[in-house]
Amino acid sequence: MQDYIAVSEISKEILNSATLLKSLGVNALIIGQKGVGKKELASFIIPNAKVYEAKELQVDINDNVITISNESIVIDNIENITNIELFINWAFKNEIRVIATSTSKDLNPKLQDFFSINIDIPPLEQRKEDIKPLANKFAKEAGKVLGAEKKPEKLIINTSENAHSLRKSIYFSYLFESIGESEIMMLLESFILEN
Repeated sequence: MQDYIAVSEISKEILNSATLLKSLGVNALIIGQKGVGKKELASFIIPNAKVYEAKELQVDINDNVITISNESIVIDNIENITNIELFINWAFKNEIRVIATSTSKDLNPKLQDFFSINIDIPPLEQRKEDIKPLANKFAKEAGKVLGAEKKPEKLIINTSENAHSLRKSIYFSYLFESIGESEIMMLLESFILEN
């Protein structure tokens, strides 16, 4: 099960809604920008559920190669479903519960009606209290992956693309501290010469 970090008040409210959704068994839509934690929240709602990419799922439904029934699934990027009738009929016929993610609030009305509940996750900049614990989570991850013995003195924090840019900036902090000045100059020199 993924951890959904909820320190800010809005994240706590989102987590409370997600906890309620665990037992309701209804279809839900999680909306937000790239990197806000949509898939983590979906995995919290239905742990161990298979995650499908919407475009690929539609092809599999159309080609009749997917054989699941009476299951709960996560669909990423539901806005990429173009044959909405096909998808909705398949889900109802096979008794599929769907927790879907979307970066778009402007879904086709029929698709919008398919979901009983919408959860809107705001960007990290609107959930500032969540940034530090998320940065610490990524720092532990980076330390393990990179074999770093200690945390960098200063972590670079970039939330321009939410958790995606935050994770990259934390890894960069570790790499920057582990690479010496001469290696950085050599890399810059090589880059300049090549470009």
